[in-house]
Amino acid sequence: MKIINSKLDRKSYKSFENVETNKSTKLLSNKFKLSNNSLANNPKLNCDNKVKLIDVRNDSRLSNLASVSRDSRTLFILSIFEITLLVLTTFSFSWMIGNTNSNNNNIPYDDLNKNIFGSLIKELINFIDIIPSVSAQTPSGVSCCINSQSGNSCREFPSSECGNECDGTCLPTSCGETTQCKAGCCYDKDEGLCDPNSLKQQCESRVNGNWIDAPFCETAECAKGCCVLGFSSQFVTEQRCTKLSQLEGMQMNFKPEITDELSCLGIANSEKTGACVYGEEIAEENNKRNCKFTTKQDCDSIPGDFNEGKLCSNTALNTVCEKQSSTNCLEGRDEIYWFDSCGNVENIYSSDKQRAWNNGLVLSESQSCNPNSNNAGSSTCGNCDYNLGSICGKFRPGIDDGNLEGYTCRDLNCKNLKKEVSDKSTRINGESWCVYDGILEILFCQIL
Repeated sequence: MKIINSKLDRKSYKSFENVETNKSTKLLSNKFKLSNNSLANNPKLNCDNKVKLIDVRNDSRLSNLASVSRDSRTLFILSIFEITLLVLTTFSFSWMIGNTNSNNNNIPYDDLNKNIFGSLIKELINFIDIIPSVSAQTPSGVSCCINSQSGNSCREFPSSECGNECDGTCLPTSCGETTQCKAGCCYDKDEGLCDPNSLKQQCESRVNGNWIDAPFCETAECAKGCCVLGFSSQFVTEQRCTKLSQLEGMQMNFKPEITDELSCLGIANSEKTGACVYGEEIAEENNKRNCKFTTKQDCDSIPGDFNEGKLCSNTALNTVCEKQSSTNCLEGRDEIYWFDSCGNVENIYSSDKQRAWNNGLVLSESQSCNPNSNNAGSSTCGNCDYNLGSICGKFRPGIDDGNLEGYTCRDLNCKNLKKEVSDKSTRINGESWCVYDGILEILFCQIL
């Protein structure tokens, strides 16, 4: 509305300006004609002087018009400022009088006037702080319940209702001012897990909960590094790495110098893996030996003979492990894998068993079946790829396609989406989009 009015005002002003200028020019022209004969015989006045006189008069009228416009705007702004100041002063002056009187109950009458005016001056100087100081006051009649009967923690209720809603004592203050309701980091000393923005009361109620005054868990206990276990890796805390090592029965290799998850995941693929043949020959098994598919570092700790790039079912190693006994998912990996009779992982699943076994040698992902596809729902290839929209999962009859001996490359993409959720019926895994209700949200979405 302001822009429209401004344009209309400019047009009105231009019309008014043209009318006034034309009137002025006409009047001056007439005056010039009337006085032309009388001036013609005067040698001291010439045509140039007359033209200059007309120009000066025209400029003077326009200048006066602009001056009136500027004065009107100035008066308007001053009027708004004075009205606003008057309204604010009414409330603030009442507040200052009340505040002053509340502190003067015991002051002698002779000193009361001096004290009042002194206080008023002081309050007037601090006028800018009046509104914030009033709004920052804690609301009255509110109590904090540490544990409510509904199972929630640190809930505020009206003081008259708190006793019925709370499972315990109601504190006569807001929860934000209660130590037990302060947010911090909850560190599980056994599991090595860190939970940011946890309430102190909730954290300390856990079996191994240790509350730390650091809402974002920026502490030494929660510092993460790369935990390498066999041929998989996770970006976790050192204590968490120790716990996983105990659960999986593998030697821990924690690398605190790795400070981001992508670098950590890359380490697992760079670890040397192979068949670790160990133990004595087993007579009952035709003098064959046991084998574990693992990293060289883990093999050295067993100890055993490490054979890089070979599967435990490799016939040249003479182990008790038979090839391609079952299929399964592998922790930290996307694909479906063959497993030997000893439970060791082999190569990525393919219905072409001989190609998948690769004569007992390790076959990389890029060398396996359909490396450039997500293979979602495939009935022949288990080379799933999370980045392309699939991951290994148990086969669900009636839901999934492609039963690879109990497992499938599960499709992670969203399909058959409703119109109120997405303008497209299919969305790729990892894709993001805006859901909006109106024009303003559309504009905001486009800006993002």
